Amino acid sequence: MAHLQKNTDVIVVGQGMAGTCLSYQFSRNNIDFTVIDNSHIRSSSMVAAGLINPVVFKRLTKSWLADELMSYLHTFYLEFEATIGTSFYDRKSILRVLNSAEEINRWDSKRRGSLKDYLGEICGENEFELQLNKPANLGVVKAGAIDVPAMLAAWKNRLKEAGNIIENNLDYSMIEYGENKVKIQFKSDSLVGKKIVFCEGALGVNNPLFSWLPFNLSKGDILTLRNDKYLGGEVLNNGKFFLPQSDGTIKMGSTYNWDDLSYETKKERREELQEKAKETLSGNTILINHEAGIRPTVKDRRPFLGRHPIQKNAYIFNGLGTKGAMLAPYFSEEILNFVMNEGSLDQEVDIKRFNR
Repeated sequence: MAHLQKNTDVIVVGQGMAGTCLSYQFSRNNIDFTVIDNSHIRSSSMVAAGLINPVVFKRLTKSWLADELMSYLHTFYLEFEATIGTSFYDRKSILRVLNSAEEINRWDSKRRGSLKDYLGEICGENEFELQLNKPANLGVVKAGAIDVPAMLAAWKNRLKEAGNIIENNLDYSMIEYGENKVKIQFKSDSLVGKKIVFCEGALGVNNPLFSWLPFNLSKGDILTLRNDKYLGGEVLNNGKFFLPQSDGTIKMGSTYNWDDLSYETKKERREELQEKAKETLSGNTILINHEAGIRPTVKDRRPFLGRHPIQKNAYIFNGLGTKGAMLAPYFSEEILNFVMNEGSLDQEVDIKRFNR
């Protein structure tokens, strides 16, 4: 049997949030690319709720680069939806439960000051289609949400139609680096590119080229619930988030665990979330599903973008952590310009900050 060799300009490894947004950037800029993906169903992208929140509730401050990220992602996602003919982006509000007079006063101060672009007025629960276990004041945040699995599935179909994806497992021993090329030898066929960008999420911790980067992986649990008194479209946050879905269910999460990095769902984490749901929501709540994923979180809470210090045609776009839906659009353009045009990178995300 004859062996086939496919040539491309850029190889993208992984089709989670990072790989999807980057490969879309290549497509819209008419750059030849090929994605390699193994449909890792337990990836954080496939489990993620896809919330877009420009506010850090703990300190009631703007999230890092909130203004730049929010401005960019709105246009990006609307264009992406139009390109693939699938709706996955929703400009939702987050309703933050305010539990004390101090929280109410601080909210009111911030919405008139540094957070005026994102915080709305304080409302009562009767203004929304939900019922809480006890009356509460709700602070409104102008936010959003991505249906991540729908977005990734629709883009994968587009990649298949265009012949821009290879669905296969990738062993690092299959990769051969040359002066101006990267060759990946599969069992029968091969893929040759000029450059390769690794967008592997939590699996990137195993990549021998980038294993020196300080990943700080964290496990997160998400429940799918059904509640007969919570029928609205807005997101509720009471220390945990409750995100209504189009099918009438609610995604609820999340937990954080840095010790247990298995994909196994644990009873104690499920009960922790169920107890919070019982405390927060009135009505009858039924558990539909429990999922867990491993987030590609980083010790300094900034993404990994850059080029390997020795292997000059190998790049990384990873470490989006808990804010992938916010970070991926903006930084996919930044890494695209760096890879193709040798543009500059923000020092806060450039992996040179860890070079030894």
